[in-house]
Amino acid sequence: MIRQIGLFITFFLLGLASLWICGAVDLELCHLFPKYCQPGPGVCAEMNKCNNSTLFEFGVLLFYLGPSIIFATVASAFSRHPRSPVFWAALAIVLFLIHLIVMELFRI
Repeated sequence: MIRQIGLFITFFLLGLASLWICGAVDLELCHLFPKYCQPGPGVCAEMNKCNNSTLFEFGVLLFYLGPSIIFATVASAFSRHPRSPVFWAALAIVLFLIHLIVMELFRI
């Protein structure tokens, strides 16, 4: 039980770190390819000047907490049986890569 809670917390924190790292990678891509990061026509890009709905605010909350929740849930699902540290490292890397790909696909 302690191992499962420890893995849950560890992967939750890895999800937060993944959000930070993926944001840094996205920022570097924006510096390399400026046209890649321009908002589409009609998109409100000003902070606190857009009329946002509750659904939009929920989406922002999911954007920030979603990776952590998914990372922790996957770790919890796999923690039922003992696994090797190599497995956990590989799982963390795969989840990070999936998160990076999904973030960049949202940009398209």
